[in-house]
Amino acid sequence: MMDDEIDNMKNLLELWQTSQVDFMPISDVTESMYIYCDKNFADLLNKKIELMEKHKNDTPLSIPILCGVCRSNFRYLPKNI
Repeated sequence: MMDDEIDNMKNLLELWQTSQVDFMPISDVTESMYIYCDKNFADLLNKKIELMEKHKNDTPLSIPILCGVCRSNFRYLPKNI
């Protein structure tokens, strides 16, 4: 699964660098969840690829999740543990 995501990021980076079509909203001024800053988008993708490759063989951890309704703590365990 992690390898698929890394491949997706590499494909997106290649598309970003080679496409003649504006396929994503970009801005020179600001950045948000849906609008990316053209100046650093490729850097962010490269950083994500680097981090994912570095940690793809790490052991998954249990992640505590707080239920907003009853304020109970739950533990999320990935399926492969």
